[in-house]
Amino acid sequence: MFSVYYRLKGVVHIARDNFKEENNTSNKEFDNISQIDKEDLYLLNIQAEAQIFMIYSYMLQYVSTLQGIEVIRLKYSENYESQPEPDPDKTAFEAAKIQVLFQSILTQISVTQYGRFYEHYEQLNADQINVARFATYEILLGNIVSVISYLLNYIGVKNIYIVDHNSPIYGD
Repeated sequence: MFSVYYRLKGVVHIARDNFKEENNTSNKEFDNISQIDKEDLYLLNIQAEAQIFMIYSYMLQYVSTLQGIEVIRLKYSENYESQPEPDPDKTAFEAAKIQVLFQSILTQISVTQYGRFYEHYEQLNADQINVARFATYEILLGNIVSVISYLLNYIGVKNIYIVDHNSPIYGD
């Protein structure tokens, strides 16, 4: 469950490590965690994993861009035929598939959080309820728009891939 935290803690200081045994000997605060906080931790860990894959997909898009630059550069080089040509369309297509999948996961998390708001809104002050309700709605709406944009991007990249490779894509 805490795998992303442990992978990232060496790179960026995210938070105090309350889960290490030596940091948790004086009290057992994590033993008394509420069900709501357990659910939040579960969703936040899934969200962190999905965000890592989104970063990976952006890195693939960057690689695809560099491959596109290389294709143009090779086109004008003297020994064009003897050098292997990179395939930026294939890399971009892989990135687009990853983006659709993991943005869908992020959208599902926001759907879950929106539903959970109505289960637990009584814990908020009266003046916070409308702000929190609208904020969770805006986050949900933003994620829905994002998944639609990634789907449109996927369709466009897939069509470019098909045109450039003159063949259908099986299994997608």
